[in-house]
Amino acid sequence: MDEARSVVRRIVRPGEDTPEAKTMSFLEHLDELRSRLMWAVLGLLPILIAALYFGPQLLELVVRPVLEKLVEAGQPPEMQSTSPFETFFTYVKLSLIVTLIVGGPWVLWNLWRFVAPGLFPRERKLVYLMLPMSAVLSVAGVVFLWSVALPTTLYFMINFSTDIGVKQAPPEPLPPGLVLPQYPVLKADPPEPKLGDVWFNSTFNDLRMCIGVNSEGVPSVFSIPGAKVKPGRGSATLKQQYKVDDYTNTFLSLALGFAIAFQTPVVVLILGWIGIIDQAFLSKYRKHAIMASAVVGAIATPGDPSMMLLLGIPMWLLYELGAILLRIFPPKRDELDDVPIDPDEGESIAPGAPITPAPYQPPPSSPNPPDNSVDERFQNASWRPKSYFDPTGEKYSPDERPGESTPPSDATTRTTEPTTNSPPAEPPPGVDPYANPHGGDSSGKPS
Repeated sequence: MDEARSVVRRIVRPGEDTPEAKTMSFLEHLDELRSRLMWAVLGLLPILIAALYFGPQLLELVVRPVLEKLVEAGQPPEMQSTSPFETFFTYVKLSLIVTLIVGGPWVLWNLWRFVAPGLFPRERKLVYLMLPMSAVLSVAGVVFLWSVALPTTLYFMINFSTDIGVKQAPPEPLPPGLVLPQYPVLKADPPEPKLGDVWFNSTFNDLRMCIGVNSEGVPSVFSIPGAKVKPGRGSATLKQQYKVDDYTNTFLSLALGFAIAFQTPVVVLILGWIGIIDQAFLSKYRKHAIMASAVVGAIATPGDPSMMLLLGIPMWLLYELGAILLRIFPPKRDELDDVPIDPDEGESIAPGAPITPAPYQPPPSSPNPPDNSVDERFQNASWRPKSYFDPTGEKYSPDERPGESTPPSDATTRTTEPTTNSPPAEPPPGVDPYANPHGGDSSGKPS
């Protein structure tokens, strides 16, 4: 093949003029892809810098639900970091994930600029509708997890754990003359506490004391965290002290699961538009869809009933939403606008261009029948027996075959009677003239 004739793709679509069609070689395609990927990566750099700058606020936003539920359960709002680098690595990992999420549209747009010229208008319309819907549903799934599903599950789990193994002691009256000290309960710290002032901060569930004031007048406050208990009951035996890295990984895993589960309407629409399902199918298998939603909710969540229901019920509702959208936007049964491909050149053919059919290729001829003329048993057929036996036990003449009403075409060369009155020729040496051609002994009985 000529070196100048490399792999080409001619982008010709309905409504375009053939002379203006763009032809690109394989190396040009690679160069275009490299350029798009380079722009996509460069566009992520400023987003990464912003994510690293606001990383502490992002980490605080992620851990806020668990801290709030710890306070509601009467537990100190604290989390653990069991490694010197745990918090830093969690901060970096969260910043990278946020960069990919926020910069995802920019990356997809560059990939779309590379892929779009090779798609038909009908396929482009499909992408224009599906991508925004998928992005909105993904954000909705993460927001639903952060605001509803995760707080509900954390409240159930925290209260379930704090009631296990709690010791109890009945209240007793105070000894005579003993007076208990009283500390004010405040929702916020006083603006200018004095040395030795003590109060209880109900927002953070801790007892606080001012232990000093520096030269600039800023007080130093000492905090003693605690947990709410009922009279006569001890504190929780199982302390709720979560690791930052474990909690963040759990949140990110659940966020991915909810984002994927909320794509149910998109999946229903795509399957309906390509003709795999329809309204009758959705109605018939509604019970199966409910069961599948429950199974997905059990697999994609840690396993508690509340989280399973909070994922399974939205999936079923989104399944019904997909059925409604499929009724509003039914698939179009128009004829396809595919452009035929020239198999010889590997290029698209412009609309309306004549298609030259391939030349007719006759099927290969069947192999010639075997030539028995070289077999010495057929050189002189005058010695052949008058009849022979078929393996089924029936008797046939030499010129008859089972299932044939006429003698074979070579019957003239296979005569059983000599053409002259001369005595029959002797068979070749070592050949039994009375042998059954189909097997058996000389009596004619098949073996």
